[in-house]
Amino acid sequence: MIFPKVAEFDLPALLARYRSDMRRDAFVPGLDKRLLDDVTRYYDTEKRESIIMWHSFGASDAAAIVARELAYFAATPSFTWKVYADDAPDNLSSILLAAGLKVEADCSLMVRAVVEVVNDAALGRRAANTPLTIRILESREDIEYLRTVWQVEHPGQNDPWLAVLADALVVHPTSLKIAIGMADNAPVASGYIIVDPRGVFAYLGGGATIPSYRGRGAYAALTLFRAQLAAAANVQYLAVEANAQSAPILARLGFRTLTTLQHFVKS
Repeated sequence: MIFPKVAEFDLPALLARYRSDMRRDAFVPGLDKRLLDDVTRYYDTEKRESIIMWHSFGASDAAAIVARELAYFAATPSFTWKVYADDAPDNLSSILLAAGLKVEADCSLMVRAVVEVVNDAALGRRAANTPLTIRILESREDIEYLRTVWQVEHPGQNDPWLAVLADALVVHPTSLKIAIGMADNAPVASGYIIVDPRGVFAYLGGGATIPSYRGRGAYAALTLFRAQLAAAANVQYLAVEANAQSAPILARLGFRTLTTLQHFVKS
C-alpha cells in the first residue's frame, strides 16, 4: 500500500498526522494494540508494559474511563498514559492525578525532516568528532548494552520496557533498531529508532548518555546515525518526544516543537 506523503513542513498537518499514525493506530514493536472508540490500548501480552497515548471522550466520561482502564491494566506493572497539550478533555490530567498516577516527565514533541538532518553539515562535523563507535544490537542478549546505559540514571525503572525491546529486536529487526555508542569497548550512549510503515515518521527514543561522556557529541552522533537509517527507509520526518534535557539539544539541531505532553505513570 502507498501512503500519502505530507508535502510541506506544515505544523498543524504534521500534528494531525502524528495523532493518527503515531498515537491512534501506531506500530509499537513488542506491543499489541486494541482500538476502542474512546482509547487505544497498547500492551505487552505478557503484562509487562502498557500505554495509552490516544483518547477521545468528553469531560463527563473521563473519570469512568480512567477507572476502567486502570482496572484493565491493574496486573501490568508498567502503565503510562500520555496526555498532549492539545488533547481534550481539560479535566483528564486532574482525574489521572486523583486516581493515583503521577507525572513522570514533561516532554516536547519535536520533528525535523530526515533529509535536513542527514544533510546538516554542522551536525555531521559534530558527529565526526565524537570518539564513539556505534553498534546496532541484534539479539535478546545484546539488550544488556542498553540496560548498562539506562541503569546509570534510572536503576531498575525500565526493566519491563527493556524486556519488551529485547523480544521486539528479534521479531521486528527491520522496524526497530537500537544503536549503542561504544567507547573503550563499553556502552556509554544509546538511542533507538522505530520506523513506521506508513513512511511519514520514524520515532526516536531511548536517548541517554552516561555522565562522563556528556558534552562530547554522543547525542548528535546517534541522532545523525538514526536519521541515516530513516533515510534508507524512505521516511520523511524524525519525531522525538523529548524530555527537558534533550529538548534544548534537539532545538539546536534544528528540530521544531509541534506540541508538549506529559507522561502519567503508576506511582
